[in-house]
Amino acid sequence: MRQKFGFFSLVLLGINSIIGSGIFLLPNAVAEMVGNASIWVVLFCAILAAILALCFAEMASLFSRNGGPYLYAKAAFGEFIGFEVGIMRWVIIISSVAALTAAFSQSLGASIPLLSGPIAKKLVICATLLILAFVNIRGVDLTKLVNNASTIGKLIPIAFLILIGVFFIDPTEVIPAAPELSDGNFVSAVLIMFYAFAGFGGVSLAAADVDNPKKNIPRAILLVITIVTIIYLSIQFVVTGVLGTDGLAASNAPLADAAKVFAGNFGYQLIMIGSIISIFATTAAASFLAPRLGVALAEDRLLPPFIAKMSRYDTPMWSVLIVTGLALPLALSGSYIQIAALNVIARLITYIPVCLAVLVLRRTMADQYTGFRVPFGPVVPVLGVVISGWLMVNSPVEKLVLGSGALAIGAILYLFMRSIYGNRQVDPETFKTPENEASG
Repeated sequence: MRQKFGFFSLVLLGINSIIGSGIFLLPNAVAEMVGNASIWVVLFCAILAAILALCFAEMASLFSRNGGPYLYAKAAFGEFIGFEVGIMRWVIIISSVAALTAAFSQSLGASIPLLSGPIAKKLVICATLLILAFVNIRGVDLTKLVNNASTIGKLIPIAFLILIGVFFIDPTEVIPAAPELSDGNFVSAVLIMFYAFAGFGGVSLAAADVDNPKKNIPRAILLVITIVTIIYLSIQFVVTGVLGTDGLAASNAPLADAAKVFAGNFGYQLIMIGSIISIFATTAAASFLAPRLGVALAEDRLLPPFIAKMSRYDTPMWSVLIVTGLALPLALSGSYIQIAALNVIARLITYIPVCLAVLVLRRTMADQYTGFRVPFGPVVPVLGVVISGWLMVNSPVEKLVLGSGALAIGAILYLFMRSIYGNRQVDPETFKTPENEASG
């Protein structure tokens, strides 16, 4: 019997996919731009993320296969658009695995002098990726254990900061100034903080590995975005109140510096350890999700079919090895930085089709709507498109150019795969071809 993620483990996976290294570093950058109006920035980003998360939740209630945004776009707009969304999402996750692994190696080296040298850092990168590959091949139960333990491990220091730090807040520092929405700094701060919320739809990529996915994934997405919002607002509130706006803006490690104020070196070290665990945990989550998207594309012959082959543990062995093989040289060479720059525009490219798919599939798959549905008619998905478009327009031009280049490469790859396997009509939920249906 195939091992599955239950609801609790799925929620932890979702939290793990969002809370990484960013929240340990971003509060100071936001405070430097907008002062103590930074709390409004976090709240504003939470609302934006919630709107998009609602669209992901509705789409997840219709599908039980791996693939997430790829499936939604394909069902609504056809194979080519679906492939473009899928391949961009794959680039996002593989580059994230590489970037996070390198960041984990650097953080570990900063805390353990023995691992601070260039050779030691490379060995840590290799060991981390190989260990995670083994865990992901060995089975979902082992992956759940690693994910659950690492997520709880990073939430403990954050809980310590929030629950103890709240008693050391200077009330005069946390009365937020009115945000100036027309201020360019406010927009820039929103763009920075918004990507700390990215990852809310990640759990939809592994629907086939989830118990009752049409019910549990929508519930998990909504619960995760709620929990993350509470955590992020609490962190921004505490670090602003403890360090003061000027102190926060000048800090390079705002959470650790805030903990040091009220708990000395113990608090500082606890948060630093928490940041290392957090980076590892997010790397583990990304390394689990990335192969599932590869499987979805391969099952539909949009990538070589062998990628979808399962191991004797019922895990996507070849897809895991390919993700590891692609991430390893990127992390070792440092070129992952350029590829990671695609993440901004690539995420937006996947958000817009998902929001539009809500409007299309409500009509074309109306008979399959038995689960979660976003309220207020078309208002929420339309807002999701507007928000994504606004974020895209405000993204740096060079990233837009890189994103366009990636789409062009994706189109070439799509044509190549179609020249090998041809075009086929498929069912929007099962994606079975007529010949497969005939053969049973």
